[in-house]
Amino acid sequence: MTYQIALVSIAASLTALAQVSATVVPGSSGRSRIVVTNQSDIPLEAYEVTWVAPRGPHFSNTATSVSYVDNAFQMSAKPAERASISIGGDADTTVQVRAAIFKDGSTFGDSEWVAILMKRREQYDASLDAFLRELRAAANESLTREELVTRLEALRISLLATLPAATATITELNLPSLTAAAQREAVEMVSGLVIASFKKLPVIRRGASVKTQSYRETLASTTQMLKDRRITFSSVMGN
Repeated sequence: MTYQIALVSIAASLTALAQVSATVVPGSSGRSRIVVTNQSDIPLEAYEVTWVAPRGPHFSNTATSVSYVDNAFQMSAKPAERASISIGGDADTTVQVRAAIFKDGSTFGDSEWVAILMKRREQYDASLDAFLRELRAAANESLTREELVTRLEALRISLLATLPAATATITELNLPSLTAAAQREAVEMVSGLVIASFKKLPVIRRGASVKTQSYRETLASTTQMLKDRRITFSSVMGN
């Protein structure tokens, strides 16, 4: 997930020896890649980068964007020695690694930027717990699919209501606002995944056979999915 913020000059108190670096590899049609390289001997688990796209045919204004990759809950993302993020930009795009977390728990970057990654993780864990409890309650109470969707949407709203407000467009590199945005994103990641499963029941394909999964089957499989994600999260976090 990416949040647009206006460009400002800010000094980053990074360590003298850059353990994680990033470069921009230009692509076609205004799409480029940020290539993040881990220069330490310890596997990289999460990182946070800011990138600045200049004015041009694909951008109406110069802006800084913040992007996150975290192996604790983006199960398809496997940060290793090299990883990449697809972005909009060209050869003039500049990029900076703001923070990183390594597999042994050590960190790189300014402590306030590292804290954003940690708060994002904490909110993701809390959201997994909250939605898992709701699914288990639904099974015990024999809720209908419509009743469950209503309760899940209410849970999403209640979780967001506990967090500070954050706008998609921020006038400066305001770290408290970026923290709130990262936390709200974690709620949306979990809630979106769960609610979508029940708004439109999944289609199961077995060879030439195609059928729509039943509500009860979906309830069981989605509950198991959240359990698996908690196990993955705990494993990455070392719990």
